[in-house]
Amino acid sequence: MAKHSAFFVVALSLAFLPYAAEPAKHTVIVVSSRPDPTGLFPTSNLYLAELRTDEAIMLEAIQMPGGYVGSGTFFHCSVEKWDKGLHRWRVVHKNDLSQFHSPNLTKLEIKPNEAREVCRALLPHDGGSKGDRARFRLSYTWHDFAQSIVSDPFVIDGKKGALLNASPSTLLHESQHSLGFQKAH
Repeated sequence: MAKHSAFFVVALSLAFLPYAAEPAKHTVIVVSSRPDPTGLFPTSNLYLAELRTDEAIMLEAIQMPGGYVGSGTFFHCSVEKWDKGLHRWRVVHKNDLSQFHSPNLTKLEIKPNEAREVCRALLPHDGGSKGDRARFRLSYTWHDFAQSIVSDPFVIDGKKGALLNASPSTLLHESQHSLGFQKAH
């Protein structure tokens, strides 16, 4: 009887092997920095957040029409810094709908294996201080913070041209997102 039980367990395990071997889908935000391209703020760096995914993701974006109002695609993105005293993340810079005149909200699909810049900030000029631990937060929509993704933390500093993180970011759901998105001074 023991031989038959062992054979059954091995056979059952082999039957589920193809399902267990399937790679997990994941989404990451990779952060890099470079010197301020304008040269106006030499003590600040331009921090860029690039979304990378191996599955299709829909994001709500503002698509600017071009011309005198400007052009580009903007996502609901913020920079948070770790507040040592309060032991929580605090927003120090964010994109807000009020920044855009008659924003044209659209759904944009990020395709599998596509890399897309989704956030940028000139730090510490836009918020925070040198030496602060910071991270980017990308919300999937402009009106609902129920689902967002955050980058791994990075340090705001004077290093030029650094790839700051490349490990998987954290997908957050309603019970885990930060509240109180107010610009801090």
